[in-house]
Amino acid sequence: MIRLGLCCIFYQAPIKFRTTTATAIKRLPRSDGRKKLADLCAANATALMGALRYCSANGIGCFRVNSRILPLKTHPDVGYDLERLPAGTQILDQFRACGRFARKEGLRMTFHPDQFVVLNSPRPDVVQQSIAELSVKKHPIPSRQSTVS
Repeated sequence: MIRLGLCCIFYQAPIKFRTTTATAIKRLPRSDGRKKLADLCAANATALMGALRYCSANGIGCFRVNSRILPLKTHPDVGYDLERLPAGTQILDQFRACGRFARKEGLRMTFHPDQFVVLNSPRPDVVQQSIAELSVKKHPIPSRQSTVS
């Protein structure tokens, strides 16, 4: 059986992933910048659930997630640990709900790194940032069952 997939962007469905620039975040006071990043991450977790629901409802078995789902997470100046952002625990719970939904529906999610991920760069700093972008910090799914919304 062939599993059809969908890549990152929706043109007709009202599902939008949000991002920002490091310049925009640096212009804000630190607490406001962290709040904006948290809001973007929460909105993207909601959008991911929407994307997964869309795929499930339309017989699409795979969704490719863009690395900007957590905007600027590994940026050398404004990067962050998700759990340390305002409401970070709740945002992680939203992403965990996406994982549970995908498993329940038999959806495959793949990751699509951005063009700045260059493991064979001659610049050591680019290689280190690329490794950071591709590294996954494990967040165990809690044993408690929460409702997927």
